[in-house]
Amino acid sequence: NIDKHDINCLLFPGSRDTEINKIIDEFILLIKNNKKNIKNIKNIKWFIPTTKSQYKKIIDKIKISGLTTYVKVIILKKNYDILKCADIAVACSGTITLELVLFKIPTIAVYKTDFLSSFIGRILVDFKNVLLPNFLLGRQLVPFLFQERCQFKYITQILLENIEQIETKRVLFEKASNEIIDRMKYKEGRKKFNFSKNSSEQIMSIINNFN
Repeated sequence: NIDKHDINCLLFPGSRDTEINKIIDEFILLIKNNKKNIKNIKNIKWFIPTTKSQYKKIIDKIKISGLTTYVKVIILKKNYDILKCADIAVACSGTITLELVLFKIPTIAVYKTDFLSSFIGRILVDFKNVLLPNFLLGRQLVPFLFQERCQFKYITQILLENIEQIETKRVLFEKASNEIIDRMKYKEGRKKFNFSKNSSEQIMSIINNFN
């Protein structure tokens, strides 16, 4: 039931309990507080792809929030083709950000953790290279909202900016996808690999072999 005339937005809250607990509430507020704003631009459909083990937890959260009619929670492994229909995504930082870029989907990365972990992270982590697609490209393609910036109001701002420039963003991410594949010189036999179902295994392979 995907309508390509809508803006189909994927929200990835992470796969671990600690990630989901911090991020899912911001996604709920994002949807609740911005239905009117986003409708002024174009009708938007929300999808939350998740794992089988986290499905019940997320669906319960959506039911409690009263957003069942506005959000579709799906198990990604069973509905992988949704990546072919997505217009934009907001994703918890991880390998999923690279997967989304390889699918040419304009993406915003987010992450929130506890105070101590964030404090240590700011000291030890190079945030210019923390996102895999940005690292592989050598430039800041995917915006990253970390900790205090990982709030629905900041996500909304960047999301609306991306939706307003969606055609431009699609071109940028298509070029970035092709550039990453070319730079890694990843091939399957004599043909470049066509990223589609179960591409996460291929992504880990090219990451591990990247020089």
